[in-house]
Amino acid sequence: IGATGSRRSVIGTTQSALAAMPTALVDRHSALDIALASADFLLESRGLEELANGANRALVGEEILQFASAEHLGGANWRISSLLRGRGATEHSARLGAAAGRSFVLLDDRPVALDDSQLGQSPAIAAIGLADTDPVIGTITGLRATLRPLTPVHPRVKQLPDGSVSLCWTRRARGAWTWSATVEVPMNEQREVYEIGLGDPDAPFASWEAVTPAFTLPAATLAQLRVDHPGEALWVRQIGTFARSFALFLTTIS
Repeated sequence: IGATGSRRSVIGTTQSALAAMPTALVDRHSALDIALASADFLLESRGLEELANGANRALVGEEILQFASAEHLGGANWRISSLLRGRGATEHSARLGAAAGRSFVLLDDRPVALDDSQLGQSPAIAAIGLADTDPVIGTITGLRATLRPLTPVHPRVKQLPDGSVSLCWTRRARGAWTWSATVEVPMNEQREVYEIGLGDPDAPFASWEAVTPAFTLPAATLAQLRVDHPGEALWVRQIGTFARSFALFLTTIS
């Protein structure tokens, strides 16, 4: 699908585990040890303002994170800390954490972007150098992930006087990483629709649809759910043009 040139991306392998972590705060307690593929690869410490402008992004397994501090441990070994987790809509991966041995890729200007239309549904890609006789096969991680709607945020639950429950949330949009504070983020989907469900998102006990980021669960329905499914979680996810978002937890039936 084309030539890549001779740029060497900064890659490596994690040598320590990455703890499960929420994504709303700078994690100043965790650190991640990395063995880079070459001793001449370098990482740099950056300030939080630079991070806010996109500096020091890295892909660790399936999670995108940012790091403010980079400490050289000798040779090709580094330790990164002061982490911003779950960047680029990878919050679900941050909540799971990652074992040691995951791939590390610095997302600066060196990796070469591939044309998604040429990749299609291929699960892997082959690369071969001018002097090579056999190609190297690499699995494509996160294929078509950019087509998935972003998980909604800011869940709000309110008990109403008639016994019903009002559920609200805030949607996000694929590709809209900044907010101008003057206009709503673009939809980036053919229509706005949400699935509200109870229990396992892969096999919910019950589900409903809404065309606005709000839904009211009637008092009679809520009473029946308390009898049939006490302790189960209510969640919401956006139904996009190509896929459903990951689920946002709203509340527990109690």
